[in-house]
Amino acid sequence: MEIEEIQKQVIEFEKKWAANKGFEFTEELSTIHLMEELGEIARQLFNKKARPEKFNEENLKEEIIDVILVSLCLADKLNINLSKELINKINKLNERDYAK
Repeated sequence: MEIEEIQKQVIEFEKKWAANKGFEFTEELSTIHLMEELGEIARQLFNKKARPEKFNEENLKEEIIDVILVSLCLADKLNINLSKELINKINKLNERDYAK
């Protein structure tokens, strides 16, 4: 599945979910949500080292996916062409000295 198709499906879900809750995800709310999801990754990584009895690998995987999904929605709100920008970024990384 292409990234645009995944993005479209995630955006449709996000809009339905937000409408059912009575609000709209704005750039600001999407950014706050992204920060929240990053915090949940940080919590699991902290647990892995400091409180291994609370570490949940499945939850860590879910939170990483949540970050990707929220990022797709935020990119849409900012009118970012993901395919184009991903290719541009990969090309830039490959051109840098440390990638050679």
